[in-house]
Amino acid sequence: MRGNSVASRDVLREYAATYAASRELRLAKAEAAAAQLDAEEARASKAAFLSGLNHELRTPLNHITGFAGLLRQADDLSAEKRDEYLDTILSSASELLKLIDAILDAAAGADQHRPGSSVPVSDPIPILRRLLYEHNQTLFVGKVDIADNLPPTDVSSQRLFQALQRIFIALSMKSEERRSIGLSVKAGGGSLQDVSIAFHLLADQEAPTIDIMRSVKADVTRLGLQLEDNSFGKDRAFALIVPGQNQEQAA
Repeated sequence: MRGNSVASRDVLREYAATYAASRELRLAKAEAAAAQLDAEEARASKAAFLSGLNHELRTPLNHITGFAGLLRQADDLSAEKRDEYLDTILSSASELLKLIDAILDAAAGADQHRPGSSVPVSDPIPILRRLLYEHNQTLFVGKVDIADNLPPTDVSSQRLFQALQRIFIALSMKSEERRSIGLSVKAGGGSLQDVSIAFHLLADQEAPTIDIMRSVKADVTRLGLQLEDNSFGKDRAFALIVPGQNQEQAA
């Protein structure tokens, strides 16, 4: 009897050690997935920022150099034309200074609480369009279904952007080729007052890992939204549920 008791205790200790090791492994995988998502999001945000910054700075700078060159080369300009060119140069220089000031403010951390970051969103399409543009090297929308009238929502543009950005990055990870996805935006989800933004992988494409999507779901939940896994067999599909105006106000 004593031998059986000792053996039982040994089995329990072994089981407890195995369970603890398994739990630590799961936690490590989840943390690794979250860190990988953070790194990908930082990379994507940096690339989008630099691309937009390049365009925003070059536009007024091109105006300045272009019209300054015209002034230098044209000896027979009328006083009216000369004044017009000078006005363009001065206004472009003023715009350039504003952009530089904004960049310096952002670098100093003064842009962390930008006004308008919590503006209510009733139409997610502009945010989706922006993200599709930023991720056009890794994602291709092969099928689109967008409802004409969408319910209003009080979810801030910042929260919606962060949630969608996380999903877009997850969908494009673990793929050497550009993924082809389907996109659907319509009323529905928890209720008809919600907005459902659904994504599904077209053709036979490898989906993001379970750990990656679990990390995305946790981040989306913290933002006050909901991510559903509507996959069936090899057909991988996910839907972001944006709560409608009434649910947000009630909360």
